[in-house]
Amino acid sequence: MGRPQRRRAQPRAPAARLRRQPGRLQTDYIDLYQTHWYDAETPIDETLDALNDLVRAGKVRYIGCSNIPAWRLALALGASERRQLARYDALQPHYNLAHRDEFERELAGSVRRPAARRDPV
Repeated sequence: MGRPQRRRAQPRAPAARLRRQPGRLQTDYIDLYQTHWYDAETPIDETLDALNDLVRAGKVRYIGCSNIPAWRLALALGASERRQLARYDALQPHYNLAHRDEFERELAGSVRRPAARRDPV
């Protein structure tokens, strides 16, 4: 038995899920919607368009990301600024005593700039 096949992300899927189950969360909006993995096959503009639609509709207040390489985060922040879209306001890096390098070497510099903010959890 092999590894399950990863399917291409469906950027509009979160909006569809939120519309189908409005009572499950017992709220009209979500404070922070996190994307947990990036999909190399889905253009970042497609993902940002879908997230932007959720923010503009008032379903989501802020968007965040985790498990994203620094180069992909930079592309996303640049596209958000250039296209006037909602931008990633939170970053949840894979960071612990055993896995510090990726954040400290690549991502920390991205979140120190004013274009990205980092808030401790």
